[in-house]
Amino acid sequence: MSDDKVKVSWNDLPDFTDLGGTLRIFGESLGLKDMELVIGKFSPGEGLKPHIHRSPTEEIYYIYRGKITVYVGDKTYHADEGDAMRVPPDVVHYPLNEGDEDCWVVFVLSSPQTAAPVLASDTESPSDT
Repeated sequence: MSDDKVKVSWNDLPDFTDLGGTLRIFGESLGLKDMELVIGKFSPGEGLKPHIHRSPTEEIYYIYRGKITVYVGDKTYHADEGDAMRVPPDVVHYPLNEGDEDCWVVFVLSSPQTAAPVLASDTESPSDT
């Protein structure tokens, strides 16, 4: 096994800010084929734009540090440090840090080939069709 795809440092990855917050995407650098790993840092007032991951992609949020509000479909969840959440495919969702401290979230997505988000403003939700 080659060491070049075993360990990747946060500091070696570029910031991805197109969706909001500061994200670092680890999957490609680690050579992942069946999942994606993303770490997000959200300052107070920051969050991701509402988006959808198409089926069969599922997503898990693990709140590593802080608190965050997560909107999934028409439901609102308040997640604290140590909480985990599942986001099903084909549902508009987004986290938003409504607190007064930074929040760090670990995102794990299945099926990286379909994990690319589709902004909710760019498409209709399957439930709307």
